Amino acid sequence: MAIPRIGRRTTCAAAVVGLWIAGSLATRAQDPPPAPTPIGADEAPDASGGQVLTQGPVHEAFAAPVVHDPRAGAIVSKQPPEPIQEMPPDQKPAGVNIQWIPGYWSWDTTRNDYLWVSGVWREPPPGTQWVPGYWNAVDDGYQWVPGCWIPAAGPGTSGSPQATYLPSPPGSLENGPTSPQPGPNTVWTPGYWSWQGGGYAWRPGFWAAIQPGWVWIPAHYVWSPTGYLFVPGYWDLPVANRGLMFAPVYYPQPVYTQVGFVYTPSVAIVGSAMTSNLFVSVGTGQYLFGDYYAPNFVSVGIVPWFSFSVATGPPVFYDPLFSYYAVVNVRENPGWAMQVREAYALRRENVALRPPRTYAEQVRVMRDVSITRNINVIDHRSLAMPLRQLAVDRLAGQNLRLERVAASERQQIRQQAAELHQMREQRVQQERRAAASGPASRPRTAELPRSPVGAHPAMMARAGGEGHPAERHFGGGYPAAHPGAHPAAEGQRGTIAPREAPFAGRPMMNERWGLGQPGVGRRSEMGGPAMRGEFRRPQWGAQVPRERPPTEYERERERRPPR
Repeated sequence: MAIPRIGRRTTCAAAVVGLWIAGSLATRAQDPPPAPTPIGADEAPDASGGQVLTQGPVHEAFAAPVVHDPRAGAIVSKQPPEPIQEMPPDQKPAGVNIQWIPGYWSWDTTRNDYLWVSGVWREPPPGTQWVPGYWNAVDDGYQWVPGCWIPAAGPGTSGSPQATYLPSPPGSLENGPTSPQPGPNTVWTPGYWSWQGGGYAWRPGFWAAIQPGWVWIPAHYVWSPTGYLFVPGYWDLPVANRGLMFAPVYYPQPVYTQVGFVYTPSVAIVGSAMTSNLFVSVGTGQYLFGDYYAPNFVSVGIVPWFSFSVATGPPVFYDPLFSYYAVVNVRENPGWAMQVREAYALRRENVALRPPRTYAEQVRVMRDVSITRNINVIDHRSLAMPLRQLAVDRLAGQNLRLERVAASERQQIRQQAAELHQMREQRVQQERRAAASGPASRPRTAELPRSPVGAHPAMMARAGGEGHPAERHFGGGYPAAHPGAHPAAEGQRGTIAPREAPFAGRPMMNERWGLGQPGVGRRSEMGGPAMRGEFRRPQWGAQVPRERPPTEYERERERRPPR
């Protein structure tokens, strides 16, 4: 699905820049020039024979939406290549438990070919371990089976993590909030089907208070050939504190098959720019970032991340990131959600305002951008940035601390990546054997090997046994009944909220994109544990505060006539 693009060179800006350079050389002729560099080196610093992209999938271990009715993915006739030999970068975000999760091949419908989703530095969600996805061979081709974060075995135990595969759940009954928002710091948590006894029972959604510095990922299902893997709800960090994501790469020629080929990602995707250009592929259940603004993307199920909140019918997915930031940013900017939608509409209608699709194109845009700082000119420098420049950038690298990764540690990480590939193969064989017996009609509980990528034992110890009150589960991995389903909880409608907690800091505001999106640095902008190196459990139990009076902004919105 090729989408035409309109390119435009700002010749006047280039002329002005040229004059500025000439003047600088004239006044500072005594200064020696910088060391020579190969022409085009900045356009593809880590391509290794491929194209570094500023458009593509978000690594599913870094972030993923919650699709209410997950189904088997599309069948791709072309066989995926073997995984690339990937060496992690020699720098990583500072932190106690920052781990490397290797990349994988993803099918790109716009190119009708595979592209490489680069590995990520990631702090695992507390109490979880990563189970990688894989390409499953079927009669007509190959299907992607998603990876997911599942509960890890407790520290000090010899048991293996349990995975519960269930029959296909009925169609979701989630239809968005069923009651007015009880307070400004509350977020809607969607309902889901829960297996109880011999069948499914619906657990309705509820309002819960937001937790500063924590994003709640609600319970959901992940499709697999042997059944639907139930993933209990868990806490995760905001994008700014999760780690670092790197640009995907497309290889027109299979240079990765050469003997001794090793790929090291070095171009990072800036988190604030990613969330300013974030989309959901409903069919594949993944995030996409970059230029997916053309209207025909909607026809193939690629929609902006906020669309679930303005759907005219039942929403097909839930976006935990947008839900979190919509509540967080309202304190600083009551019109944040509206501005996100308006920015999408502006870029959808104006091709010139869309972000570049490759890093080479971004470099050309940077060279041609107007120095007049006209509001109609978008500064795309914050979309992707070489790692060596990110930490010193005034905005994109704000509060980002990188630490050196020794050569010996990098080799250990490569070995850990090999162990993760082995775990993937074990999952493949286990699920294929189970699928050979036919579709699941009853729950199937299987033991998965311990993942080499998981939460720090200290965090697991503090996180164990208590999570979101609606998601506590007992034995076998099945969730307990929703509080609103108990007779003792009648009248509460499942509304459980934490006590009010003031935000520890102001939300990070992105001056380049102007939408107040979270940045890429490991900044604890909402009072999270990243800067203190400690794990703080969210506190639940207090009632939602009473409805506040409307703000002057809201009164003005009510008085304003519709467009």
